[in-house]
Amino acid sequence: EFLRLELSTVRSVYRNNFEQGIEMLKKWGDAYIAMMLSATIVGIIIMVSVAIYSPTELDSTLNMSYFILLFISAMGIITMYRAIPDDQKTHGLNDGGSYEQGMIRRMERVILPVAVISTLLLLLAGINFGLIAVFVSLLLAPMGIIAMKDDMNIVARDEDFSVFIRGLGSIMGGKGLTTTYAMSEVDRKSLEVLGPFIDAVYSKLNLGLDDAMVWQRFIRECGSNLIYKFLNIFRDSISLGGAPAEIGKIVSSSMLEMVLLRKKREMLATGFIVLLVPMHVAMVSIFMFLYQILISMSRAITNVMNSFGETQAAMSSSTGSVGSGMMTSIGVFTNFPEAKMGAYVVTVLMLITVSNLLAAKIVKGGDRYMYYFFGSLLFGLTGIVYIVTPFVVDLFFQIPVFGAV
Repeated sequence: EFLRLELSTVRSVYRNNFEQGIEMLKKWGDAYIAMMLSATIVGIIIMVSVAIYSPTELDSTLNMSYFILLFISAMGIITMYRAIPDDQKTHGLNDGGSYEQGMIRRMERVILPVAVISTLLLLLAGINFGLIAVFVSLLLAPMGIIAMKDDMNIVARDEDFSVFIRGLGSIMGGKGLTTTYAMSEVDRKSLEVLGPFIDAVYSKLNLGLDDAMVWQRFIRECGSNLIYKFLNIFRDSISLGGAPAEIGKIVSSSMLEMVLLRKKREMLATGFIVLLVPMHVAMVSIFMFLYQILISMSRAITNVMNSFGETQAAMSSSTGSVGSGMMTSIGVFTNFPEAKMGAYVVTVLMLITVSNLLAAKIVKGGDRYMYYFFGSLLFGLTGIVYIVTPFVVDLFFQIPVFGAV
């Protein structure tokens, strides 16, 4: 009775902490989006101010913008990281993991060094930032897709395992069978994802292989942290003389509760990511469109002022007065520093992309491999917007330039 009470207390505490984290996720998910939009607006205002006023201390102005964006993104990410409940999906054993995890580990040994070295070389060569971002996205895409597949498989295996362990314990307790014989009675039809792993364990146990090694390989190939914890609890409790049916019921109900809580988090995380991705595209697009429009205006106005300068000597005094006033009024856009503002835009886009990448991974949870998925997605979108925007601006925002009168 004491152990039952302790189990109920532990479950209540865990459920309460998890649900508190879910409520914080609801609030801070929306707050993070609003904060990043505010940081983007600050950057836009600074860029327009530079175009209008051409401040002498341009570097300090841009550094202030970097600091504001870093501070806002860091505050949002750190707050979400501390508030959202930890849900380690993979066991992280040193002797390996699932098939997908092993494949990613082999791939990242080659892809990551290639990505870093290639990116540095492309930057030194002056290649368009959008092409570099798309290139990095394509390199990370295979690992990201495999990581997402592994994450989905682990969730499905955890759901099947709660059914399997309850059935196994009931059969062992009801019929008085050992684990090997009881596994032959387990209904495989209810185990769509975990079924092949159970069949492999049953075949090895029938051959008389060591139980501990067989189950250890099962845990490693499943790759799930919950299966790793709860299967060891089940086996250790039975080896200590516990009733298999009762142990199976307790282990199954405990794991099922954690799976259901995870589903609540998954639902909120999916909503956050579905909102984050289009908002990321919107933030990047706003920055790029405004930057390209300012460049077009600066070039057009510079051409107009050069035309006025060539004909001003031939104009009458009254017309010259009007021309001088006009040149003064439009001259604010002629000193737009394209090179520095281009570097500023690239830096801000990198900060926004990395910040959104970290936020998406924190909210989604899962193994560190999920960074590859979100990195591939967000860097790809950033690169596409960066490449497409100049053509769209040239197509729809053509500023007429009048020749000399």
